[in-house]
Amino acid sequence: MTIDFLSRMIGTVIFALLGAKLGVDSASTMGLPPDITAAIFSLVGVLVGLILTPWITIRPLRYIRQMITELPVDMLLTSLAGMSIGLLLALLLSYPLSRLDPPLGTWLPALVSIIAGYLGLVIFRTRSREILGLLGEPGNKRTRNFMAGTERIILLDTSVLIDGRIVDIAKTGFLGGTLGVPRFVITELHQVADSSDT
Repeated sequence: MTIDFLSRMIGTVIFALLGAKLGVDSASTMGLPPDITAAIFSLVGVLVGLILTPWITIRPLRYIRQMITELPVDMLLTSLAGMSIGLLLALLLSYPLSRLDPPLGTWLPALVSIIAGYLGLVIFRTRSREILGLLGEPGNKRTRNFMAGTERIILLDTSVLIDGRIVDIAKTGFLGGTLGVPRFVITELHQVADSSDT
């Protein structure tokens, strides 16, 4: 039994019950017996549950898991910080918004919380490098060292240095460590340079 099949079954039951409840409540409005409207709305709920449940449960969770797995630790932390700040601001606004007359007072606090949390996450994620640069060393070096527990040293050999593209790669910050050149590599480079001169 796959997780998709299980989610479809659970969603089918939930939407069927919700449809039956909505059908009973709508019986007087539609001018039909409650059992007829309950059966119709319950059937619609079954179809909706079978089709939509994986798209509103399993698929988003898989996307979030994949995003968390692929996201660098520093960007993940700044994204969570931004979402937390957005939700905190929404919490401060929720009380005065809840005092409004229905339906605004009922739906606006939840809507503002979703929008504020999303905006905080997006803003801090897109500006994570600048934000971490304000908190520590440029290029997130201090943050990476803190996360790793120790500074990561990447040793370069002669062929990499002669190729020259390591400079462009290092500027992107993708390597996530301090570049180091062993002394024997420097000696070998001097020998290569001297041989090319002769």
